[in-house]
Amino acid sequence: MSNLIQNFSEFQFSSPINAALETLQFKNPTPIQQQTIPALIEGKDVLGLAQTGTGKTAAFSLPLIQKLINANTHNYHQPKALIITPTRELALQVEQHVIALTANLPKISTIALCGGQSYTPQIRQLKKGCAIVVGTPGRIIDHIKQGTLLLNQIEYFVLDEADEMLRMGFVEDVESIMEHMPSTRQTALFSATMPPRVRQLVNRYLNNPVIVEIQAEKLLMPKIQQFFLFASMAQKTDALVKILRIAEEGAKIVFVRTKQQTEALAEVLVNAGIRAIALNGDLAQAMRERLIQQFRRGGADVLVATDIAARGLDVSQVTQVINFDVPGDPETYVHRIGRTGRAGRTGQSILFVEPKQSRFLNIIERHTQQKIQKMMVPTDAYIQMLEQQQFLQKITAEMQNAPSSDYAEALEELVNQHDYNWKDLAVSLVKMHLGNSRWVAKAESPYDVPASNNDRETYQNPKGRERRRERNPRQDRGFSGNARRADQVLYRIAVGKSHGVRPGQIIGALANEGGISGSQINGLKIYENHATVLLPDGLARNVVDNLKKAWVCGRQLQLKIHAEMM
Repeated sequence: MSNLIQNFSEFQFSSPINAALETLQFKNPTPIQQQTIPALIEGKDVLGLAQTGTGKTAAFSLPLIQKLINANTHNYHQPKALIITPTRELALQVEQHVIALTANLPKISTIALCGGQSYTPQIRQLKKGCAIVVGTPGRIIDHIKQGTLLLNQIEYFVLDEADEMLRMGFVEDVESIMEHMPSTRQTALFSATMPPRVRQLVNRYLNNPVIVEIQAEKLLMPKIQQFFLFASMAQKTDALVKILRIAEEGAKIVFVRTKQQTEALAEVLVNAGIRAIALNGDLAQAMRERLIQQFRRGGADVLVATDIAARGLDVSQVTQVINFDVPGDPETYVHRIGRTGRAGRTGQSILFVEPKQSRFLNIIERHTQQKIQKMMVPTDAYIQMLEQQQFLQKITAEMQNAPSSDYAEALEELVNQHDYNWKDLAVSLVKMHLGNSRWVAKAESPYDVPASNNDRETYQNPKGRERRRERNPRQDRGFSGNARRADQVLYRIAVGKSHGVRPGQIIGALANEGGISGSQINGLKIYENHATVLLPDGLARNVVDNLKKAWVCGRQLQLKIHAEMM
C-alpha cells in the first residue's frame, strides 16, 4: 500500500524518541508497525494478528511512549501502562526494548515483574513509582493481592502473545487483572492465531478495534545449522568453553542478556586461552568501532555482546553464533543467528536452554518453521581427539613444504649419536607436543544424539545426570489426569482454596518457574489450605528449589513431596 509510512521519521515522534531510534538504527517500519502505530496514536484499540518476530514490541511501545510524553506527567506514583507477556524471558526482553526506546527520557521508568526474581527490589521500585510495568500474569496478580501494584490509573494496556497465554492456562488470570483496570483504557491485543477463547477476549474487552493481520513469511536459513543444548545456569560457562574448543576456524559471536555478562564472560574465555572481547552499550562509540574493526580483522576470535550493542554489526566471516542466554522472542533469535551463514558461507548456531526454558524451543520452531537439532556438551575425549587430529593435519600441511636442511642435519646427528629409530623419535616428538596425553582414536560426537534422547523435554541436572521426561499421549492436554504414572511423584503445595487460588495459577507457576510442561502436570487437587499435584520423578534440585520459593496468591508454594510418599 503506497500510503503506508515508509520511514520512522514520518511518524513525527518527539525528538527523544527519534534520537533513540537513530541510536538503535531503526529506519524502516515493518508492516505491523506501519499499520498499528497510527491507529494506536489516534487512541484506538487494536487487534494485531501476526507471528512473533514481526516487530510487535516497537509497534505497541512507540505509541505508548509518545502518549506519555504528550501527557507531560512528571511523577508516576502509579503506573500508566501495563504490558503482559506469557513468559519471563519475553517480559525481560520487552522491558529492555522499552528502556532502550526511553533512553533519552529519564522520567519515564520501566519495571519488569516476573518470576525468578526477588520481590524486594520490585516492591522498592514500585513504591518509588514507575510509568510502565511489564510482567507475567502470576507475578502481577501476586503484587495486586499484596497491594504493591495498583492498576486504577492504567491508560494503556497491551496483551502480547494472547494465544500462548491460552496454551499456558493464563487467560483467567489475565481477565482477573483486566478487571482491576479502568474500562476507559486503550487496549492492544496481539496474537499469532485466533482461537475461540482469544476471540472471546477481543469481543469482551476491546472497543471497536482496528484489526491488523500480517501474513507470516517462511524464514529461509538454509545455510545455518541450528542446534540447541540443555544446560543449567551453573553448567553454561564450562559448556561454552568446550564448544568453542571444537568450533571451526572463523569469527564467533556469543550473545548474552546484560552488559555485565559481556565483560565477565569475555574474561573467563580469555583466561581459558580463547581470544575474546566484550561489546556492550557502555562503550563510547569510538571504542565500539575500534573493537569491531579488531574483530573484523581477526584480532579476536570471539565477540561477547548484547543485542543492542551488536545491532547493525555486519561481519561476513562469522561462522558460529551462540545464544548463551535465551532471547526474549523468536525475532531476536532470527536476528542473532542471521549474522552467520553470509556471503555464500555455511554457519552454525547453538542455543543454550535452561530446563525451565524448554517451551521456548517450540515457539522458535513454530516461528521459523524449522527444526532445531539437539546436541550434547562435548566430552573431554572428543575435544582431545579433535586437537590431536588437528595436530596431524598441521604435520601433513608442513610435509608439503621443503624441509629445512638445518633441522634435517640436527635430527640426523641425534639419531646417529644415540642410535635412535626414526619412528621412535617421531613418536617422542608428538608426545612432547601433546603433553604425554593418551591418544584418542574415537570419541562420541556431541552432534550424534541418539533418537531416544532427541527430546525437547530432556535436560541435564547440575550433577550432569540426564533426566528424560516422558510424554503421555493420553495426557497431552495436561492438568486433569488423576492416575499416578510410575514416573511421577505426588507433591504438596502450601496454597489452597482459602487463599483464593485457581488451577491456572498453580499450573502457570509450575510451568514458568519450573519449566515443567503441561503434559507432566497431572492429578491437581486443591484443598482448603493446600493442594497436591503429580509431577515427574527426579526433578532436578534447582527446579525444586525454584518451586519452593515461587509465589502464588501472596504465598510461597513450599513445594515438597507429600507425606504419604515419604
